[in-house]
Amino acid sequence: MTLPDTAKGVWSAPEALTIYQVRKLEASFSSSGLPRRDWLFDLSGVTEIDSAGLQWLLAVRNRLFSAGYRLVFVNVPSAIAGIIELISLEIRQNEPFPELVTDV
Repeated sequence: MTLPDTAKGVWSAPEALTIYQVRKLEASFSSSGLPRRDWLFDLSGVTEIDSAGLQWLLAVRNRLFSAGYRLVFVNVPSAIAGIIELISLEIRQNEPFPELVTDV
């Protein structure tokens, strides 16, 4: 499992975002302290997602949003783009990572 790059605010998601990975994902983000900044989640490698994975993505988004920051998804596979859009999460397709907020 790839740990979040807290220096850049970028995280590459694993192949599966399912109930079996959510506990480990939450632990890795909790231990990193989820720095106060905008975050980019690269979903290019995701081939499987279930309701627990979606719920976790929403929880991370809500924590960041309540602190005044954003969670943006990039490189979202077409197979899951519809569900991500349905739950109103921000997607950027085929764009390089923009400069992120670095001052906290």
